[in-house]
Amino acid sequence: MKTRRMFSKFEPYSWETSTTEIASAMRLRSSKIIRMDTNTSPYLPRDSLRALSKEATKMRVNDYPDTSYLGVRRELSNYCELGIENFVVTNGADEALDIITKTLLDPGDEVLVPSPSYSMFRVASELMGAKTIIVPRKEDFRIDTEKIESKISKKTKIIFLCSPNNPTGNSSSLKEVKSLLNMQGNKTIVIDEAYFEFSGKTFAKLASEHDDLLVVRTFSKAFSMAGVRVGYIIASKKNINKLNLVRPPNSVGVISLFLAQNALKDKASMNKNVRAIVAEREKMIRILRREDKVKVFPSQANFVLFRPTNGHSQKLHGLLMKKGFVLRNFSDYLGIEGCLRVTVNTPKVNVSFLNQLSQELHSLD
Repeated sequence: MKTRRMFSKFEPYSWETSTTEIASAMRLRSSKIIRMDTNTSPYLPRDSLRALSKEATKMRVNDYPDTSYLGVRRELSNYCELGIENFVVTNGADEALDIITKTLLDPGDEVLVPSPSYSMFRVASELMGAKTIIVPRKEDFRIDTEKIESKISKKTKIIFLCSPNNPTGNSSSLKEVKSLLNMQGNKTIVIDEAYFEFSGKTFAKLASEHDDLLVVRTFSKAFSMAGVRVGYIIASKKNINKLNLVRPPNSVGVISLFLAQNALKDKASMNKNVRAIVAEREKMIRILRREDKVKVFPSQANFVLFRPTNGHSQKLHGLLMKKGFVLRNFSDYLGIEGCLRVTVNTPKVNVSFLNQLSQELHSLD
């Protein structure tokens, strides 16, 4: 098979190693591996799963779903307080990025990404033949609007943001986003709000009113449905019509649609879990700040980024892996060199992790 020429220089998305492979490499049972690297929820959506179990034998899985996904869009309309015409339902947020880049990008176009940020922005864009222009964030991880403006050219078609930003955890401000919208050029601002429920800060209403702004969200984080694969785009009616020209007709299955719709009808469980995770996040940050061997960064998401001050992040990552704690290693990532990212888990797991972390940090003296 002869692939496209662009693959000779293409850097793919770095997939997470499977739990089974990690367990084998660390000589541990799979049950002893605690994934604190994927930013997913530690809580199962039990109410939605119970509802599914009651309906499963009657579901028309032999038929295609309603290709407009009207049921989910109605519930999203209530959840986001916007019209049903302001949504595109997708197979996870990654398909949303795929649809957006297919709609907006031609070969040779450019996208701007304030970095560090989510690497799928680059991957989705470069698969369309576009060039990614990295714009370093400020020292405190805020976006540098002046640098972004200096990089805008006639080729610039998209400026990607993630708010709260993965992996740094900070949110963009309304002032920053409006500044980007007011900049000259034929560009669209795309904001990934995968972690918005943990911050409560959103640009959804602005996106519904502004043709140069799109918002992408997912059910993978706060709604505890990473394995279900449902996301959505919030945009003006004009933009929704354009995005629907590209959207596949049946990429979201009937079971996934049922679970998403049910979760939106009863948000109490999700809100309860979000409150618990936010409380644990703040507790984790307070405890990490007591460690003189760690620099911890503020977070408005469900994860915390920190840097061991002794410079042994690679070794620390390996030591924690041997104990079954899997963190995301950003030691060699531009802008956050020497950093590790940990997903907030249940109180019991968090205490166990923090105790082990403290032991390993002091063992590296």
